[in-house]
Amino acid sequence: MDKSTPEQIIENIKACGVVGAGGAGFPTHIKLSAKAEVVIANGSECEPLIQSDRQLMLREAEKVIKGLHYAMSATGAKRGVLAIKKKHKDIAQKMEAAISGFTGIELLLLDDFYPAGDEHVLVYEITKRTVPMGGLPVNVGVIVDNVFTLAAVFDAQNNKSFTHRYVTVTGEVKTPAVSYLPIGTKIRDAIKAVGGDITCDEYCVITGGPMMGKIEEDLDRPVTKTTNAILVLPKDAQTAELKMTSLKNAVRRSRSVCCQCNFCTEMCPRFLLGHDLTPHKTMRVFPYAQDEVNENYIYSAALCSECGLCGYYACTMGLQPNMVNGIFKNMLTENKIKPEYAKLKTDGVNMFRDERKVPVKRLIGRMGLTKYDNMLPFREVDIEPDILIIPLLQHIGNKSFPVVCKNDTVRAGQLLGAIPKEGIGANIHSPVDAKIIDISDDIIIKRV
Repeated sequence: MDKSTPEQIIENIKACGVVGAGGAGFPTHIKLSAKAEVVIANGSECEPLIQSDRQLMLREAEKVIKGLHYAMSATGAKRGVLAIKKKHKDIAQKMEAAISGFTGIELLLLDDFYPAGDEHVLVYEITKRTVPMGGLPVNVGVIVDNVFTLAAVFDAQNNKSFTHRYVTVTGEVKTPAVSYLPIGTKIRDAIKAVGGDITCDEYCVITGGPMMGKIEEDLDRPVTKTTNAILVLPKDAQTAELKMTSLKNAVRRSRSVCCQCNFCTEMCPRFLLGHDLTPHKTMRVFPYAQDEVNENYIYSAALCSECGLCGYYACTMGLQPNMVNGIFKNMLTENKIKPEYAKLKTDGVNMFRDERKVPVKRLIGRMGLTKYDNMLPFREVDIEPDILIIPLLQHIGNKSFPVVCKNDTVRAGQLLGAIPKEGIGANIHSPVDAKIIDISDDIIIKRV
């Protein structure tokens, strides 16, 4: 490894547009500017059916560990931990070989439960430190980064921009697989190239996993830096029907059938860590609190990670407290209310936490997804659509501003959108040699 200074490492990450690839998309140059005692490489890939990180670690183990080493150097951390599921013996073998020779880096094997990859859960599993309510892992001296993010950190030290990513394409497709795709690829093109023909007539597409992923109506939207999976399900599948529930129906159903059994609360991973998050109480007030923001009703909802366990596993009535919490969180944001978490109580980690961990196999069965639970191959694809769509906002923060003009010709890796002077953001680069066709909220490029 080279002797780059923390400042050089951070500047390279910033220049190459690295963001959190696990779903959130927080700019990595900001996260790794903090000081920490421990850096955790999150390879748990806890969402059911997704295998993108698995393929990355099998194919590029050394890159992940070297990226973790750079993250430790940037933050001053003396301990680095790669967390993977113990069921992945093939990954463990690869990673043990990659770790040898690096001081301070260790491999930790997790049980196969959901959501093992939630950063609050992961921090507790590894360090036994509890992230405070409304806080971040850095508040307890820990930084958590997805393994693909760390691979991109390594690439950045070699001036390689974040322009491609591993994507799982599975569900009702002929050839489910994982592939390495250019950012900007249309979702319909990704499905066709990687998964082949769709095998049912009436279907919906979810970007992300079945738990936290979102329904995507427009299949001409692109793969972005945070797209780790594309899931095709029949429209009448249990998971699809829950995700397509309208707000109106959610209100009606919560008012009429929520029995206040409190299973959603008792199974909530954040509640089990001692956070004052009680989804059953949120459901109690939801039908009556939508027109009035009352801190007593919705402060605790802001603690929700929206992992979906309450709605897809715990609720016996088919309700979605995770959806309700998301609505209340948006109300807080729109009304510019920042919860005062110091006012919320905590009883500490629940004594039954270990007994309430949900096995992923059981979760998959409960969701009706067992037929899709197969080990997926990596598939090299020659995916070359003429048109790629590069959003100027693929991350938490402010939209990047274009630094190219219509009809310009750009090279692969060239900067298309830059971080704005005000606020946080991330650089955006071209994945291919191309001509600029149009610029709006997206930069439309055509291969040359």
